[in-house]
Amino acid sequence: MTTAKLFVLSTMVSTALLLSACGNKEETSAEKKEEKPKSEEAAASAPEENKEAEAPAEETPEEAPAEEAEPEVKDGEMLNTYIEEDTGGKAEVLYTNPDPGYEAEGNGFKVTFDGYQIVKVTDADQNTSIRFDDSPTGYVITAQVTVDNQSGKPVFYGGSANIRLQDEFTFVSSSLSNFIKDGEGLRPKGFKPGESGTMNKYEDGEKASGFVTFAMSPAEFEMMNSVKPKFVIESSASPSEDYNGASTFMEEKIFEFTYSDDQAAASEKDVKFYPDLMTVNNLADKEMIFEKTGINKTEKVGDAEITIEGVQYTNVKPTAGNEEQFGEEPLVALTVKMKVKNNSDQTIQLNNLSSKVTIDEDRGYSLNNPFAEPDDPQEAKPGEEKEKYSVFLFRADEFELYKKFDMEVGPFFGGKEYLFNEKTATFSLPR
Repeated sequence: MTTAKLFVLSTMVSTALLLSACGNKEETSAEKKEEKPKSEEAAASAPEENKEAEAPAEETPEEAPAEEAEPEVKDGEMLNTYIEEDTGGKAEVLYTNPDPGYEAEGNGFKVTFDGYQIVKVTDADQNTSIRFDDSPTGYVITAQVTVDNQSGKPVFYGGSANIRLQDEFTFVSSSLSNFIKDGEGLRPKGFKPGESGTMNKYEDGEKASGFVTFAMSPAEFEMMNSVKPKFVIESSASPSEDYNGASTFMEEKIFEFTYSDDQAAASEKDVKFYPDLMTVNNLADKEMIFEKTGINKTEKVGDAEITIEGVQYTNVKPTAGNEEQFGEEPLVALTVKMKVKNNSDQTIQLNNLSSKVTIDEDRGYSLNNPFAEPDDPQEAKPGEEKEKYSVFLFRADEFELYKKFDMEVGPFFGGKEYLFNEKTATFSLPR
């Protein structure tokens, strides 16, 4: 059973749940909380950031980066001059983003994409055409990346990132060697080609910069015009050489990917939707019904503080190819933005944090939908504050009947048991 089919099944089952809970003449629906399954097919095709125990694939060895100033990403100037030499073709600069704001940080380990440039390659030689899906024309995105390790320990990081296209399984992966001159790729200072244990090991206190690249075929580049592409910094950093614990050491970060001046101008006018999985995985487009920000209501549950920061109510419009995941009825999504601060001495698990919306006091209830919620953050360690999103889906025709929403968050779970006597927090949501 594919992920898409499971999403529909979740909606159907939860509809039956809420119907039985209502006890009145008006038909209603709800979402059922259940553990997110992972099929063998999905696991085989999922991006690297979802495979915690696997180390990113090693790239072709290259020489250690030279000790020199990193190149500045300037508009109009060719950032990666090696592309033409490597491809045997002609490279034309299409777009330069000198300050994208792409950054991920975890446990004192920081990765910053300082800028990137997109070039179009024409008349590439036959060997290069293979990298562009057998086309003499293709596109190369070169990013200047800085790694700063202030974690207090050596960290292994393979420079893993991807550009997400139609959905989470359609993406273009980064490379540390493709279209990159020896010595210009992102590598730690102790890198020695072919020597085990030095490949991607950044020592404590080390700061290094270099290139990573992404190669796109004409079809992939054209696809960006029909989707809202995302830039993903994968959670592929770990103190462990086998990349154990990478998913919690530095969490995945997802950003809007800009590829042209026209798109950048249009994006500035777009409504900024909360990053639930429907948005970041390009499963659906949204239309705002109602938004309330700056709510900032805080409740304490034991040694945890939960703050509701904002809500968005949106019409959900499945993107092409993803209609099956949402069933036949039009849907409305309620996405709640909150922060969880852990003042306890135990780690709080957030990837399985449940929440429930009670509708009109006694009409029924809706459980949060795990298939629509971001996988990260997975936990909040003692002293940490993490941003968390809860998502609820309703049939659009039923949503018009609802007048009042009360949201219950919790109980919280630690490593082995429930925390804070299984207490929960309740908030009245703007409607």
